[in-house]
Amino acid sequence: MNDDSWNDSPAIPLPLGGPGQVPRCDQCKRQGTSEILKRCGGCSTMLYCSKECQKAAWPSHKSFCRLPPSRATELTVNPSPINIAKIVKEWILLHASTFKALLNTTVYLGGGVAHALSTPRGIVCRLVMRRDWDGNPAAPFHLVSLVLEHRDNAEVLGGQWDGLMASCKKAEEPFRATQSSTIAGVVPIVFWIKDNGGFLVNNYFPVTRTRLADDTALDERTRIALFGLNVHCKRCLDGGFVYNEIKELRGAGTGALDLGRYRKKGKKWKWERRALDDPELMEMWLQNSALTGGMTVPETWKVYDELRLS
Repeated sequence: MNDDSWNDSPAIPLPLGGPGQVPRCDQCKRQGTSEILKRCGGCSTMLYCSKECQKAAWPSHKSFCRLPPSRATELTVNPSPINIAKIVKEWILLHASTFKALLNTTVYLGGGVAHALSTPRGIVCRLVMRRDWDGNPAAPFHLVSLVLEHRDNAEVLGGQWDGLMASCKKAEEPFRATQSSTIAGVVPIVFWIKDNGGFLVNNYFPVTRTRLADDTALDERTRIALFGLNVHCKRCLDGGFVYNEIKELRGAGTGALDLGRYRKKGKKWKWERRALDDPELMEMWLQNSALTGGMTVPETWKVYDELRLS
């Protein structure tokens, strides 16, 4: 992929953190509380412990903080690039199980784990923010594409490869320290959001090992199942369908019961299970069955679950 529209897109590093992270100043990294750390008045996202830190951060932060007045009306919800980067993070965490399956199946179908880690490759995910977004945290974007790319064929990777590799090495440290047998390594992932002139969000993800001695040549049934699951995960991300608990999918036929959507109740968005006769779900199930030669979605999850180490 060689797309000139990637050129000069600002890149926002966004390591995925979990709940309970200690708030820090985004400039000096000092830990603090809500009394010490104050939010930027422009984007209401970045935290600073003092005016000095805010001023020091401004040269690099200003391109993410606000839109020029002429562009501000183009994106009425969360117009700041840094806010959209935050929405990306929340979207990934909400779809954590689906996203993990999508990334792993992309690697498995793209030549295997060793192939992805032994050559300069990364995941490129292209997103477009919904113009009619109503605030649903599970459906802020249209997923345009998600592919495993070689650095030399994806300008977005080659232009910042050193920084991506430095982040990946740092992300691998906890897995090396615990000598994890399930994680083979870390692959960089770059999100390109085609809004506000285009900008990038850099990340990484740990690749799960498979149970195969050689995963470069998958048998036909496994490849078909992984392809079907890959397509299903993309549809879930694009359509805002969220799996509540992937572990329950280990029982055949339970997948549909745990797929739902977020609905607004009062001021909060809450997960709501979808009925099995929901027309949109039924259409999704039928489309996947056609792709996989009759395999159901829970059956494709089962093949994936049995393939990877857990």
